[in-house]
Amino acid sequence: MPLVANPRIIFNEIPAGLPSADRTLLCDETATIDIEHTELSGGILVKVLALSLDPYMRNRMRPLDTPGDMPVFPLGDV
Repeated sequence: MPLVANPRIIFNEIPAGLPSADRTLLCDETATIDIEHTELSGGILVKVLALSLDPYMRNRMRPLDTPGDMPVFPLGDV
């Protein structure tokens, strides 16, 4: 089977107000995956059909020095 796209969402910037679809989260579509020969090491491979932001995630999209009840998402991370 040929390689298939394996896009990832990257947290790019801390939003001021509402998150921006073109700046806050970036979609990197450069990665591919060979679904027939990928070593799963006992795990499973799933296909994500939709992603949604909720208040839990918004709480984690804050600066490192802002206190909160959950760890922050590091910028540039997936």
